[in-house]
Amino acid sequence: MRRVLVTGFEPFEGNEHNISGEIAQHLDGASETVELGEPPVQQGAESRSIEVEWECRVLSVDEAGSREVADLLVDGERWDAILQLGFAERRRRLCLESGAVNEANFRIPDNSGRQPSESFIDEDGLPLQLTTAPLKMLLAEFSSDADVRRSDDAGRFVCNETCYRTLRTIDSLDRRDRLGRPLPAIFVHVPPAEQIPFERQVELVRRVGALLTQRPRLRVVAGIILADDDRVLAARRAPDEAMPGNWEFPGGKVEPGESEAEAVEREIGEELGVEVRPIRCLERLEHGYPSMVVELSFWLCEPVGALGELSLTVHDQARWLGNEDLTSVEWLEPDIDFIRMLQSDGLSNLRRPV
Repeated sequence: MRRVLVTGFEPFEGNEHNISGEIAQHLDGASETVELGEPPVQQGAESRSIEVEWECRVLSVDEAGSREVADLLVDGERWDAILQLGFAERRRRLCLESGAVNEANFRIPDNSGRQPSESFIDEDGLPLQLTTAPLKMLLAEFSSDADVRRSDDAGRFVCNETCYRTLRTIDSLDRRDRLGRPLPAIFVHVPPAEQIPFERQVELVRRVGALLTQRPRLRVVAGIILADDDRVLAARRAPDEAMPGNWEFPGGKVEPGESEAEAVEREIGEELGVEVRPIRCLERLEHGYPSMVVELSFWLCEPVGALGELSLTVHDQARWLGNEDLTSVEWLEPDIDFIRMLQSDGLSNLRRPV
């Protein structure tokens, strides 16, 4: 069960309601399973669900309210994530704020009558505190949802002040979550209910809060280079690399905006110094580490021309392995299930047309 703090605000500027506080109150004390569906980049993967316990607070629209979460962190309170909400009358979507600036410049007085002008929130603080949430992952998750977008301007009112104090405290205390990451915290500006209905906003907030606690997902590709005699190329990670001495199929991370085929071609060129042509994806598997989930796609590749001598950059040895040799080396954990499949089906069967 993941414990997520959600905060909203009381009404201000003479209004009777504040939807941010009402969303927080709606979730308060609930323990539920949040269904996240398929990852956006891994078609065919199992749907994900996360059990969440919501703890919610409605903050006062003044300096005390802006300090409340920061003070709780100093006092030793612990959550798996912090999701702070604020109402923005002119917004039309839920806006995921990338950070907060060290400036208070209130257009109107807060609920205590305070109205600073071009003042620092913290005289000793950084000009900008970036969200500790995995913003790229969140944006990818909501890439097809027109009701959610990124924002780089949290304003200069109590919303920005609250966000800044919270992020500054997480940074100064070096507060971490159970995965060892900086405690995920993000501020989200929510629009009027006339723009997005209340229940829909609650649904989106649930999803954001659950995603904050999720292990990061890393997209990785591996190239299966098959020789004419049905042997496959494997490489051993060098001593100065992560997980040294383990064998793997050459490959690496898929960069943003890059297709899997493009990533295979680029990674093998970088790691082996040879050019290959990706043919087709043979299998997609997931492997869970304590701190992340690796989404691994295995691509059958053919050399462009003669392979020639390999130029190893992150490996210290490469070897051609036949079916009988596949278990003669110590493989990285994410590759083991695929190795079993190769042993069962036989390397020669990789050439069969789909």
